[in-house]
Amino acid sequence: MSLRSFSSEPSGFSIRAVAGQTATLLLVSLLIAAGSWMLHPNPISWSADPISYELELSAPLVELTEGLILFEEGDQVFLDTRRNAADVEETIAYAFILREASFDDDLLALMDEVYPEDPILLFGDGELSGVSNVAAKLQQRGYENISILRVGVQGWQKAGGPVSEPTILEVWDESGETQ
Repeated sequence: MSLRSFSSEPSGFSIRAVAGQTATLLLVSLLIAAGSWMLHPNPISWSADPISYELELSAPLVELTEGLILFEEGDQVFLDTRRNAADVEETIAYAFILREASFDDDLLALMDEVYPEDPILLFGDGELSGVSNVAAKLQQRGYENISILRVGVQGWQKAGGPVSEPTILEVWDESGETQ
């Protein structure tokens, strides 16, 4: 048996040539990516538009114009679901606060004001997933006539909808102290 000598590099193989080809391919890829970014007219949207995407919300959406009409008719109960709703200066006029984080306490405070048969319109800051979570919790407790306002408080204000300070109701214990 004869021993063959193995070299660490095959014949015609050059590390410098491979590095040059890799750099060329990388540069061409970057140029193609940059060109497609410049030619692409619409960048990716980072917010999901419920009209373009079928969001699975817990309640039907109400457009701003319909929400303004419902407000004028005075039959809807408006509930502010924003996390910081108790700390803001303005909300939709006559709206009560029902936050997701303190849902049970807020709902308990509303027991004499909001009933399961009342038509309820939930709203927030324009982000619909948190509002939908509150709608689902209300439905679990027997509230059936629930809708979600498509826009938040800022959209409401821009359209000329009336605003006021938030209505904050507190839960009272047997001693007359707030909880």
